[in-house]
Amino acid sequence: RLLTPYVLKKMADSGRFQFLKDTCCDKMLIRERLDILRGTDFALMNANAQTLLDSLQHGAAGYSSVMANFHPELYVWLCDNFENEPEKAKAMQSFLSTVYVVVRFHASSPSQRATSAFVVSGAFAHTISANRASTAPSLNSSITFLLSCLSSIDCVYSLSQIDKFVNTFLERK
Repeated sequence: RLLTPYVLKKMADSGRFQFLKDTCCDKMLIRERLDILRGTDFALMNANAQTLLDSLQHGAAGYSSVMANFHPELYVWLCDNFENEPEKAKAMQSFLSTVYVVVRFHASSPSQRATSAFVVSGAFAHTISANRASTAPSLNSSITFLLSCLSSIDCVYSLSQIDKFVNTFLERK
């Protein structure tokens, strides 16, 4: 069930609620909700990676989704840098959307999807824990390692998006 604009406004006006984890996955509905919440202390946290950048650009407070368990540094980077580095933010958004599609839809069975998610999350956990000293190398190492994991589960359909991301975000020619 989706909250109606009326109910959301009542919640915001009550002062009893701090944030909404929005799971509607609809850019236009998220924008409408952000307009309703503007000027209140009620925050909207997007739970959909594919609409994250748009929601941040329109006033969302951040991201709250299970995908952040797999590669948190990428979501933190996007939330912290979308205004200052808009081109890289677009590339990151495209990449995160591709990762979501790979993890969610690549494998045909739940066990294969779990394996894909495990490969991705394991790659990040290993790379991130090995590179805690410096944020930029950790982020770049995490991205590079994830790319190798994506290629190992044969996601050929997304190679053009991955190439664009690598060229834009990692500044390779």
